[in-house]
Amino acid sequence: MAEEQLLFDALSHETRRKIIRILGEHGPQQYTVILEQLGIETGVLNYHLGKLGKIVEKDSSGLYRLTRLGEKAYSILLFTEGRLPHTQHKVSYRWLLDILTIFVNPVAALRDIFSLHVSAAIIVLYFLAAYIVRSPLGLFMGYIAPLILDIASTYIIYGLTPRKWREIAIKYNYILTPYIFYPLLQLTAVKLRFPVESIILIDVFAVTWHIIYNTLLIRDIYGLDYTKSIIIAFISEIFSSQLYERLGLIYPPSAGSITRFIALIGI
Repeated sequence: MAEEQLLFDALSHETRRKIIRILGEHGPQQYTVILEQLGIETGVLNYHLGKLGKIVEKDSSGLYRLTRLGEKAYSILLFTEGRLPHTQHKVSYRWLLDILTIFVNPVAALRDIFSLHVSAAIIVLYFLAAYIVRSPLGLFMGYIAPLILDIASTYIIYGLTPRKWREIAIKYNYILTPYIFYPLLQLTAVKLRFPVESIILIDVFAVTWHIIYNTLLIRDIYGLDYTKSIIIAFISEIFSSQLYERLGLIYPPSAGSITRFIALIGI
């Protein structure tokens, strides 16, 4: 069957569009999760999954995910819903708005923003942030360590490997957003002579926000539930922090900041 016909058949039925939307927005999902979100009978779901044979596939871990053709179907679906603004503005400052969206609403960002330009802009700002704190080694380790630990931990604990490498390459940069604003907040606090507690609290905020971002990214890429995703995010943060502190890095902030803050306020 021609590709155009497969796409037409996939998008011509509301239930099949919902399946594509669920997998496109949230990544690989278990059968029971799809069934629960759709609120339909198993026989009905099995029928539509059968109709989506070239659009949706079941991987070795039992999760349903979009194929290459499925990702194209999802893109068409987004376009028809008017949710692809990036292709409509060749010269625009929308990337700046998108970065702010990523910072304040990562759930919406991971769902709606998939832009190489935004990802590249975040990297440039991340480089500038590292330059402000004069920590080139911190720049490198803060970027590469969580990525390697995420991939390794997910494979060791759950036996899963990422399949959407292009999506990781773009969306992984989103979790660096807290580290972009961190040096500016720290410098402002020092210049204004804020109490030590306030300065350490900025570290705590950056680390916590980074864990939240990483949890959402892992869930989006691997299709894990929140509990499993946050376990990986915590493991990644703890081991990264140990590495930063052993290397004597002041940037990026580490989980040790949380320990120091708790000790400082006497909890």
